Amino acid sequence: MVWPFTRKAAPEQKDFARGVFDMLWPSAQTVTGEVITPERAMRQPTVFACTRIIAETVAQLPLHVYLRGADGSVVRDRTSPLHRIFAKRPNDWTTAFDFKLHMQAEVLMHGYACALIMRDGQGAPRYLRQIPARALTVTEDPRTGEPTYRVTLNEGGSRTYAHRNILHIKALRSLSVISQCREAIAMALAQEKELNTSLSKGQRPSGVLSFEHQMTDEAVTRAAAQFKSLGQDKGTAILDGNAKYFPMAITNVDAQFLEQRRHQIAEIARAFRVPLHMLQELERITHQNSEQLGRQFLQFTMLPHLIAWQQEINLKLMPDDGSTYVEFLTDDLARADLAARMEAFAKAVANGILNPNEVRQMENRAPYVGGDTFLRPMNMEGASDGPR
Repeated sequence: MVWPFTRKAAPEQKDFARGVFDMLWPSAQTVTGEVITPERAMRQPTVFACTRIIAETVAQLPLHVYLRGADGSVVRDRTSPLHRIFAKRPNDWTTAFDFKLHMQAEVLMHGYACALIMRDGQGAPRYLRQIPARALTVTEDPRTGEPTYRVTLNEGGSRTYAHRNILHIKALRSLSVISQCREAIAMALAQEKELNTSLSKGQRPSGVLSFEHQMTDEAVTRAAAQFKSLGQDKGTAILDGNAKYFPMAITNVDAQFLEQRRHQIAEIARAFRVPLHMLQELERITHQNSEQLGRQFLQFTMLPHLIAWQQEINLKLMPDDGSTYVEFLTDDLARADLAARMEAFAKAVANGILNPNEVRQMENRAPYVGGDTFLRPMNMEGASDGPR
């Protein structure tokens, strides 16, 4: 007999239960008393900014499918189903940008991200569907180390998948950045809470009125009313009793508090490996070192994430012979700098690395007749020709 009132649990109920579970989970506790879960940590501006910067950078970079010929030549394969998956949409309800964005965000928040690989009758991948990180349990064979993935279903129960059917993007040892630096995040949240409490209760006056003689209650009331009207009407306060006003200047304690807040921003950015100038911390940034920091961001921050994506896709979705592979095109990171981009294109065309039509294709412009010719500098000759 089937119970007539059975229905699926509402997403709001699952989220509430998940929040209670996080509050009771011991690993989320910190010394400050703040409970740091991935969702709670994302409310901290620096954590949110770092996660957004890395995830959006991965999402905006094109991921192309390449064919390697027998002669070593490489061309883009726009007929492959994988081109549709990674360039347009991994499934009918998700764009390629959203898929990469949320997968990379899961890696930063939980240490890993997974997607189910749906294949056709011949075993070729047809589409990808992201699996929530919390719904996944990974177990390894004690003898071979081969992983098996168990996915908890919304309607109850679970389903087990072999490793070849799960796209698994991992951080270092599947450790979440948020969980590893939760104490620094908790400190930043505690500082924000302290500042908000101080501002909301008005614990610090803007200034002090000093009188040479003792004031009567009537005089104090009149002086307070005059200063209140001063703030509302932008007028001039008239006080008797030789009153003097002393504004409250910033103290050493305030300066130390602000310095500690800057330190927490740098501490969290260090864990994500995001340069401070990308978080609008421009105190020590100059025009000369900003370009170098931009290159370091690509080399030391983004490349490890991009290589993790490429190698996992090549492992699970590509043939073993290496004839087909995927690779991110990082040229778009320099697209905003028009002068640098045009200078690079000019050098590539002048040295025969690219032809004009290839450059126009990269800039989404139509080719022209004669633009497929590769150029070569007139003052160059083969090294084996010898001096003349």
